[in-house]
Amino acid sequence: MSQNTRFHFFQFFLAIVFLRVVVGFHFFKEGESKLRTGTFSAKYFLGEAKGPAAGFFRSFLDDPDGVLRLCLQAERPMFPTKEELSAPKISPDFTFEVWNDYLNQLRAKGKIDESLESRAQAILEEHKGLLSDFLSDNSLDIAAYFGSQGRLQGFARDGENREMVASQVDSLRGQVDTIKTDRNKKFLGWTKEVETIWNSLEDQINYLASVPNVESRLVLHRPFDQPYSWQKMIDRIVPWFDLIVGILLILGLFTRFASLAAALFLISVIATQPPFVSGATPTYYQFVEMAACLTLFAVGAGSFAGLDHFRNKPLKRASENAEAASPSQ
Repeated sequence: MSQNTRFHFFQFFLAIVFLRVVVGFHFFKEGESKLRTGTFSAKYFLGEAKGPAAGFFRSFLDDPDGVLRLCLQAERPMFPTKEELSAPKISPDFTFEVWNDYLNQLRAKGKIDESLESRAQAILEEHKGLLSDFLSDNSLDIAAYFGSQGRLQGFARDGENREMVASQVDSLRGQVDTIKTDRNKKFLGWTKEVETIWNSLEDQINYLASVPNVESRLVLHRPFDQPYSWQKMIDRIVPWFDLIVGILLILGLFTRFASLAAALFLISVIATQPPFVSGATPTYYQFVEMAACLTLFAVGAGSFAGLDHFRNKPLKRASENAEAASPSQ
């Protein structure tokens, strides 16, 4: 090997090692930060999905459309028209049943005794009033919010030509984006207020029962926030995934597996915000890092100053011995 060739190989060697360590360090820090803070949630990442796969990603959420939180029930007349099928009926009855069951279970377990009974019932009625007032004040807007979905789909109703115009003409595309932005702002505000009422009920009941610590907390189970769901599984897996992938890339261990897994994860992130969809959040950074991960996969970067170099030695030696022992053709 000539000196010039060795120099170029050394440059390539350093570049691959540097790329592997930098990408690995980024994944490691992301995972470490998520685990340390404990605040990571895929709810917003899944809820804001756009494009052809949006429905698939949103299906992982417990209440993707806010139907449970905003107390919507579908009206079904005996002979419904097309409009009546989609007309929302707002009723807090189901939520009140959940709250009543919560208090009844606490009574049955002895968490709420006779001395606290009247105060607990007063807290429950107070929060029923808060939710009823909220729904009464916003029922027309909530109904209009769900009804405005038709406006977003209106461009497609007249066929492919109208849909093509909507995607290409700036004014129409801007109109669609404005409607979506306004709807999202309203939706987030309403659901946050409803969740605040749920949290307040749980907090006040726990304070009344003098719960000593978080571990003993009397949890009010929310239909829109199940403790075991696809979203919760993703919330638990992603921080550890980032951390483990980062460690493996830094050490250069099982590098092909780690880099391919990282690339597929980044592809899933990009799929939630496709660059060809109007209003999608830019995913340039994820695309660049995905390309880096695929490069690490292609060159087997763990063999460059990584533990894969030592892990592959016995395999290479065994392969050479097998070839030497095989009869010549």
